Amino acid sequence: MKKSILVIVSMAAVLGAWQVLAVDNSPSPTVSPSPSVSPSPSPSRSPKPSSNQANVACVQSAIEKRDTAVINAMEVRNTTVVAALRTRLAATKAAWAITDGSARRQALKTAEDNYKKIERTAHQAYNSAKNRAQKQFETDRRACGNLGKELKSEMDDD
Repeated sequence: MKKSILVIVSMAAVLGAWQVLAVDNSPSPTVSPSPSVSPSPSPSRSPKPSSNQANVACVQSAIEKRDTAVINAMEVRNTTVVAALRTRLAATKAAWAITDGSARRQALKTAEDNYKKIERTAHQAYNSAKNRAQKQFETDRRACGNLGKELKSEMDDD
């Protein structure tokens, strides 16, 4: 008995492999897969990291360093100002215990002047520390590579 074989070649689009099916003319067709032959490999299509996907850990570290320095400077400023307020409180109360009006006014003025001087110095020290932290952050950030528009807009807001 002579069999005629029909060879059907189909390309599996999803798998990217060739399949050969052999079918004879018997009542129930037989399908037998032949070994698949892969076409030449196509270049991988994995996305290239963009310049905006710079070293995230590097940027996070720079942010941590900057914000920790600002927090520490603020804590020092607040502690200094609270101590100055407590000193002014005690000095003001003591000044009001003075019976001589001229001496009392002088003591009140001295208490207020001392407080203002300490408060101003603490605020200046805080601003200097904050500015140093921001400049260091900018240096550290640049060392992380090109970060794109996201960081530029963050820097413009400061």
